[in-house]
Amino acid sequence: MDKYVDLLKTIIQHLVDSEDVEIVADFDEEDSSGQLIIKVPDSEKGRIIGKSGRTIQSLRSIFGAIGAKNSHRIFVDLEKEDEEE
Repeated sequence: MDKYVDLLKTIIQHLVDSEDVEIVADFDEEDSSGQLIIKVPDSEKGRIIGKSGRTIQSLRSIFGAIGAKNSHRIFVDLEKEDEEE
């Protein structure tokens, strides 16, 4: 799973201006699936989403294909914004 995290972090660092990039990985060995959650400052989230969601969808497709080649199911998501109470 570390290879997926390193690759995604490298891609995200080239997309955003901020150095504050964190990738949270949650991998389930039982069914060979994992989720990568991208954490960036709120001001950079638009760059990750892209126009009409094209950038995040492309990342999902790439990591889905890489995971499939390695018999894994990999999901990529952007951290949800905290709801203020």
